[in-house]
Amino acid sequence: MNSPADFTPLVLLVDDQEWTSRSIESILRPKGYVVLKAYTGQQALDLAQKVSPDALVVDYHLPDIDGIELVRRLRQSPRVPSATPVLMITGGAMGRAERLDALGAGAWDILTHPVDAHELVLRMDTFVRAKQDADRVRDVGLTDAETGFYNARGILRRAKELG
Repeated sequence: MNSPADFTPLVLLVDDQEWTSRSIESILRPKGYVVLKAYTGQQALDLAQKVSPDALVVDYHLPDIDGIELVRRLRQSPRVPSATPVLMITGGAMGRAERLDALGAGAWDILTHPVDAHELVLRMDTFVRAKQDADRVRDVGLTDAETGFYNARGILRRAKELG
């Protein structure tokens, strides 16, 4: 991944199948990703409130919350802004309506099992780099270029975060 050496992307992986989670983790971890696993939709919602993931991988079929509904709920959280990539993974074929629902809920892409390791890494690298760029632009837009202090937008955002 072409990112700064001090940046280690955090991926929240949501899948109730242990072997699938281990498989995806074994693909991403050697490429420099930290993988935090959740096995239910509720666990994912709870974890997303505690950490700000750089990307999410969500299974379409979860035991408690439908994967599309989970993506919808995650997108409502300020800890998972629209710049955070979400990949949905499914074990079976998704119909057109389900694919459109997933994309409409906020998923960036949909992959099917078995996941091609090289493709997964390339997609994650591209998506996380896009998120980094969006974060950098957002952060730069909150400070005054000359002084480095918060501008009006930055002050309002910081007050909102503290409130």
